[in-house]
Amino acid sequence: SIKAGYRRTAQFTNQIFNTDTPTPTSQYQLSTKYIKPQRSHNASIGVFKNFNDNLWETSLEVFARDIDQTFDYRDFAELNVNPFLETEIISGIGRAAGAEFSIKKNRGVWNGFLSYTLSRTELQIEGINKGDWYPSNFDKPHDLSLVLSHQFNKRVSITGAWVYGTGNSITLPLYRYTSPVQSNYGGIYYNEIENIGDKNSFRMKAYHRMDINVEIQNRKNEDRNWQGTLNIGVYNAYNRNNPYFITTGRKDDGQRTFRQISIFPVIPSVSYKFKF
Repeated sequence: SIKAGYRRTAQFTNQIFNTDTPTPTSQYQLSTKYIKPQRSHNASIGVFKNFNDNLWETSLEVFARDIDQTFDYRDFAELNVNPFLETEIISGIGRAAGAEFSIKKNRGVWNGFLSYTLSRTELQIEGINKGDWYPSNFDKPHDLSLVLSHQFNKRVSITGAWVYGTGNSITLPLYRYTSPVQSNYGGIYYNEIENIGDKNSFRMKAYHRMDINVEIQNRKNEDRNWQGTLNIGVYNAYNRNNPYFITTGRKDDGQRTFRQISIFPVIPSVSYKFKF
């Protein structure tokens, strides 16, 4: 089958958050006469085909989005406990386009799916990045997911999931220098000035991890009116140090340093659920 669609959307509830902080605090703001709703045109077309009596499902879809009303925050915006958020927000336009491919196996001892998305999301806002296009905070050119499941018997199965994604786009300082300033009371003092690179012109390392889960169901018993399932899992099985945020510092000689902070290492888990 071939499917095509078009949507005109307007978003009146906006999430306000500052990605420059390691633990961002999100808040929601309704649209006002100063904060306009985000609006976009969305179009997509795709080809979907099944094989071998629906054993395999495949799809290829392309999409495009024209954002004619969006916003971003001024550099060094103060968003927390700010009663005048509109003073930190600048309106502009955006665009996004990409393609998605997926293949899925529905039955058998081995089953699962593979999906891959290639896309770009950019913004253009007067007053930010010299008015040039720049990647949005949600721009992720490559996004890959692979899930495989093996059914040993009617009671025991194992599932592995591997995900990969391009690192987040971030803005980093290039260098810092001191500038002499003439004091109104006489004398000279030195003001430190930090030069910031282009908006979202840097990227963190790629994000990837593997999760593994083993599911064991209780043996069926006609005298028992409930069914129990034991789940043993491992999150981030190979302990990938995925970047969470980056801090900046400076050595004694003034050279800029960057440090990656990672959280969520390998985490085992055990759970038991039952239904009746």
